[in-house]
Amino acid sequence: MNTKTAICLRFIFLVVSVMLVSTAGIPVNASGQANGERFTVTVMGTGTTETPDPAAARRAAIKDGLAAAVDAAVVAVVPEDILAANFAELDALFSGNTESFILRYSVLAAMTPAGKEDMYCRALVQAVVPKNNINAVVRKAGILIDRTVSPRVLLAVYQQIGEKPPVYWWQESAVTTATPIEREIAGRFAKRGIETVDPSLLAHQEEIALNDLSPDLADTTAVRLGRHLGADFVITGQLDGMATYSEADNSQQWQGHLALRLLDVATGRQIVQKTATVTPAPEIGLMDEADFTDEVAKRAVHLLSPVVVRIWDSQKQKSRRVNIRIQGDDYLSKLGAFRKILESMVIVKAFQMTEMTIDGAVLVADVEGDAAALADALSGKQADRLRVKILDMTGTQVTIALEVPGTSP
Repeated sequence: MNTKTAICLRFIFLVVSVMLVSTAGIPVNASGQANGERFTVTVMGTGTTETPDPAAARRAAIKDGLAAAVDAAVVAVVPEDILAANFAELDALFSGNTESFILRYSVLAAMTPAGKEDMYCRALVQAVVPKNNINAVVRKAGILIDRTVSPRVLLAVYQQIGEKPPVYWWQESAVTTATPIEREIAGRFAKRGIETVDPSLLAHQEEIALNDLSPDLADTTAVRLGRHLGADFVITGQLDGMATYSEADNSQQWQGHLALRLLDVATGRQIVQKTATVTPAPEIGLMDEADFTDEVAKRAVHLLSPVVVRIWDSQKQKSRRVNIRIQGDDYLSKLGAFRKILESMVIVKAFQMTEMTIDGAVLVADVEGDAAALADALSGKQADRLRVKILDMTGTQVTIALEVPGTSP
């Protein structure tokens, strides 16, 4: 473009009227995909040119308005906490080629203030943005919007930095905490709506022996551990890292090699294998091991989160995950009978212990329905003289006591 190219002064002064439009009679867009909900957004756009060119100023104002319309739709579709946690990435995804997200638009009015003729234009633009267009981009980036039921991932990635011995949480019979790379990946996954399970919970399961396992877990072993922890997926593999220091320019260059496998716990199959060489850019400067690990985690999440979200969506989970909180300091002796109750219930598809303390425990159950349906099904249930008493119920949790007639709960 020449010097008459419009310079967009973008701001979101929105006369914003964002409204959900009925899906009835919705046509198919240019890509051939049927639309669900749509957002009709009315915004003001501003356009300027460096030299007198009324047509270019008008085009710039319309383009600015369309960009603001997409911004408004993104804010309406993506929950505030998700948008804030992933703002830089989502802003980059939606800032380019904004017209591709818009089904249609119309210019309701355009004007040039007195004294700014030929180089300035304001336009009132109304645009229709399909919700599906926004959702598709977010999902492709590996970010979940609907977190009613989120995928649970067990991270089993060992790391070895330089000449140090490999570090992995299954290296002792008493389970240790997650490795640094796992903690960084878990934090980034959380921002994207992907849960990670706590491997230390394996310490409460006597049937699991970890002391004989090698750093590089076999897929079958990783899947077995994932099942015991109630995970939907397991990410296993390794990170090898090395730093070289240059006295000439007082710089330190890191290089890491990632080799990761994503496993489906339900089928026991490997979904995908990803490898990458990570060499942080020189402008990052002199970094320590923690900074390097963070850079590697960023790459790992970008490699695997889109796959996790895609597979999770394709499975079209019909069940919901509900926490069952058991209260009472003598619950351990009653767990066997309570397991029989859960196993006999049609609406409970699977369940797994996730937390055990002196005076209570938490199980997570995949339920056909919701917490209310589970509470109704559990109320009064009995097995081996054990009776379930409902103490409380929220949207995602049922709190119970396990009673045996003639004893305290």
